[in-house]
Amino acid sequence: MLHNLFTRFLQSVDSIARNRVYMLLGGVFVLLVASGIFYKKANRFADVESHIPATILALQYGYDLEGYGLSGVSANGIEDTYGNGILRILNEGIVPDSFSHYRSTIGVQGFFYAWLYQTLNLTSFKALYWLNAIFSAMALLVCSILLGKIFGRAFGAVFFLSLFTSSWVANFSGSLYFSLAFWILPAIIAFSLYRMVATQNKLSKTTLTLFCLAYMFAIALRASMSYEFLTSIILFALSPFIVSFVYGLLTDSKAPFLSLSAKQSFKYGLGLFIFACVGFGLTFIIHTYIRGSGDLWAGLMEIYHNDFLRRMLGGVAKDFPPTYTNSLNANALEVIRIYLSNPIMLLLLGASVLACVLESSKAYRSLYIALLVSFALPAISWFVLGKSHSYIHRHFCFVLWYLGFWASIIYIPLHYFYRKKIA
Repeated sequence: MLHNLFTRFLQSVDSIARNRVYMLLGGVFVLLVASGIFYKKANRFADVESHIPATILALQYGYDLEGYGLSGVSANGIEDTYGNGILRILNEGIVPDSFSHYRSTIGVQGFFYAWLYQTLNLTSFKALYWLNAIFSAMALLVCSILLGKIFGRAFGAVFFLSLFTSSWVANFSGSLYFSLAFWILPAIIAFSLYRMVATQNKLSKTTLTLFCLAYMFAIALRASMSYEFLTSIILFALSPFIVSFVYGLLTDSKAPFLSLSAKQSFKYGLGLFIFACVGFGLTFIIHTYIRGSGDLWAGLMEIYHNDFLRRMLGGVAKDFPPTYTNSLNANALEVIRIYLSNPIMLLLLGASVLACVLESSKAYRSLYIALLVSFALPAISWFVLGKSHSYIHRHFCFVLWYLGFWASIIYIPLHYFYRKKIA
């Protein structure tokens, strides 16, 4: 029965994919439905979302933002100012008592949404929530299509379903602060470049340069919004190159997906990684300059001591308030264990590992292993490098598994089972 259902599912996907009219209608339908779902999930992270209306208020009252796009506000009688209280201050015309900066990032999204709010003379956030929801849905849909063109329509469909049935993804897609479309933009650029390299005999230097610069700009833009999850975003964008590289190391069999040689995938993947580092570096230098009020060294030291040590690695508990003690004392394995606590995920992971062991075809076994390794890296990289941040922010870091890992552990056992039944 399961085999028949999966067969019909694949046949339906294939039929729709071959008919451009169905593809267009289906894409529009999915876009509308997903946008509606994401819109309904807007402002689920009221704490970080509060920075956006705070910036609008700061601009309205002539407060000097000093280069920071995310702000804080306090007002007499409003207690939840790190939450929906700031929306009440904005909507009800309450006069703020004081303003502050969120200094841990440049906060470009704050400038952008504040500019839109003022330019369009908005009186509520509904239009901004809709705009963000539509952009998020478009980005995720395009990303799913590109992965389907690389790893097969079935994988693309599973990836798509893993995203659009996830409350985690929906919550993030409705967030102005996180602006999920800009997580996915680097991946769309990198996946598109991967396909061009794999399908064309020779790529012009101009085309390659434009793609690399676009990728660098996308990473710089994302970093200017927030450094959160940046390692995950970069590694997810590089995932097809990593899959091809791992596959090439495991076997020289003809690949059952749109592949590059191990040498090609390493060369292009490394090149994009370097461009990502440059993009991050450009944003970081600007942020350091702002943080140090023009003194790069002072800004660097402040970021290192107050942000990196507290949120990433190397912080000592005695140097920070007691609320950070547990996160600073936790080790990376403890953090990873927290994020491997979902029993369904563990069951599917076990089934995927079993499929890797039982698969007799070297080509498919290598593909399964490459998918598992490559799509686990984005989440694990942040759980390790952003250890303290991940320990504290359990209310949203689980979303990182949806950058390909959930899709992989669903796809691998289903694909193995399907192949064995038709063999």
